[in-house]
Amino acid sequence: MKKPFRELQRQTKINRHLDHLEICGLRMIGRSSYRQAFPPLPVHFHEGIAELCFIERGTQSYLCGDRKYLLSAGDCFLTAPGTIHRSASPAQEPGIIHFLWLDLQAKGRLLGLPEQHDTALRAFLTERKERLINPVIDLKRPFDQLLIHTRSNDLFSIIGIHEAVFSILSAFGAEEIADRQISEEIRSSMEYIQKNLSGHISVAVVAERTGLSSSRFKERFRSETGMAPVQFQRRCRLIRAKTLLTAGEKSITHIAMELGFSSGQHFATVFHHQTGLTPSQWRSPDPEDPVGDSSPVNIDYLEEI
Repeated sequence: MKKPFRELQRQTKINRHLDHLEICGLRMIGRSSYRQAFPPLPVHFHEGIAELCFIERGTQSYLCGDRKYLLSAGDCFLTAPGTIHRSASPAQEPGIIHFLWLDLQAKGRLLGLPEQHDTALRAFLTERKERLINPVIDLKRPFDQLLIHTRSNDLFSIIGIHEAVFSILSAFGAEEIADRQISEEIRSSMEYIQKNLSGHISVAVVAERTGLSSSRFKERFRSETGMAPVQFQRRCRLIRAKTLLTAGEKSITHIAMELGFSSGQHFATVFHHQTGLTPSQWRSPDPEDPVGDSSPVNIDYLEEI
């Protein structure tokens, strides 16, 4: 059954199995682009598979074991084989996500590495404690390279695949991993936006406070935070809205007006687009359908699209 055209416009998903390449351990790659909120990842695990996830755009939150991780653009996340994980929010937020699966149960040496390095890589992907990094290098390029080169198995495609995979793995193995550095100008602008959620704040006004031109400010803001100023403002409003809805002391219309939305309907539309739930559903969740209460499922193969 074909998906409605509108739904196809809202998401673009690529899941590509890589068995045909005959590169030991290279199991699958994928890329998902969401234009609006989509259902959350269920409780699941990958038996024998290490998963590397890269956030190209937007933000996502995951619950891995008993710890919650918030990922934003530029972050890369490693899930060790057999680790139970799921979305930590009621919906996957709009954005672009890449993933790479490495099968540690594959017979032979991973990626054709020498025996000692094969053993070290298997141990690293299984035992690494720090799962989340914001690498110094931009991982968008190697993940994009994988999508291009895995269409073929000719000599130079295989070389390109190895180069891309090693670039991704080297980001985790770097001796020095830099945290995202936010300058004083951008940090100050973020605080100003957070303190003025009820009114309309133009980019020009915020940029002027930092002493930067509007274009330079938007460029710096996205580079340092992983999102545009308007996206940050909307995210702050939604975080505040969730708190107010949960408290239950104010009407939905009152919350919408307090947070600078033009109407209750506008607020409900934006809220549903970002979370997949209406404000009323967030305030009174269905007790029979909680996020992540189902038994973990082993996902070791995805439908190819």
